[in-house]
Amino acid sequence: MSLNEKCMLASLDIGIPSGRKIDKDVSDKVAKDHGIDSRLECGNFNKIIIDSKYLKNLQAVKRHADKAFEELTLPWITGQVEFRLIPNKRYLEWTSQYRKFKSDFEKEKSFVGIEYESMIDEAKDRLRQTGGLFRRSDYPTADRFLSKIRMEHHVRPVPDSHNLDLRVAVGDEEAQRIRDEVVESMQSELQRTNRAVYDRVHDAVAHMNSVLSNEKPKIHETLTEKMKRLVDILPDLNLNDDENLEEIRQEIIKELLSTTAIGLRHSKEKRKEVVEAGESIIKKMEKIYGTRA
Repeated sequence: MSLNEKCMLASLDIGIPSGRKIDKDVSDKVAKDHGIDSRLECGNFNKIIIDSKYLKNLQAVKRHADKAFEELTLPWITGQVEFRLIPNKRYLEWTSQYRKFKSDFEKEKSFVGIEYESMIDEAKDRLRQTGGLFRRSDYPTADRFLSKIRMEHHVRPVPDSHNLDLRVAVGDEEAQRIRDEVVESMQSELQRTNRAVYDRVHDAVAHMNSVLSNEKPKIHETLTEKMKRLVDILPDLNLNDDENLEEIRQEIIKELLSTTAIGLRHSKEKRKEVVEAGESIIKKMEKIYGTRA
């Protein structure tokens, strides 16, 4: 089965104003006070025009949404907006989560709209309206400010080089060259994507070992829950149908998830067994896939 039959390309684009702004007058004064010709030669002063308390809930929704999106996807195209591969089997799961995040985000955005003038009033006191750093010109209209707060989700098909017919536009020879470039580019991206899968497994096992190796480990339920979640998703992220990776997944289930967090918490012997099994899995992965760069 080809890649475009297994996956789609998805993006999650979330924008939240920083609540900070460069004060050019203060920056120029600092430069002058230190005998420097221009702020461009020494740096800028960023002032907090919106207290972080007004934006923290939006930032929390963003963190949770980013985490959920990255858990179900793999890196593909990076840029101003990053597109990631999402397995078709996980798409409905993601859209269900996205709708919840979007609803929470819009509620917090409405709150910011309602409180916008209060944010400005707070800044007047904090930055001192008279003779201080407050400038009313730093603040756009409420509608303009809210337009910068966004959460968007886009989906695209994975390009299929075999169906890329450009012969009429550029001729047979050039069309073949373009197709070859697309194939080479996609193979390069797929290598990076597969590496991300291996690294995710490696990091999860190494993290579990790190926690369990402590003399007095703090073992929370999330330690085993996150590992269970990974082995559940892993077959859909195994885009290469890598038999070695599936074998490692089975070893994790058998050796690292053979007991609960409570069992690990109360048995030093069991922790030792899991750590030794984890070390064996890590060595096996490094032998097959190479060590981390």
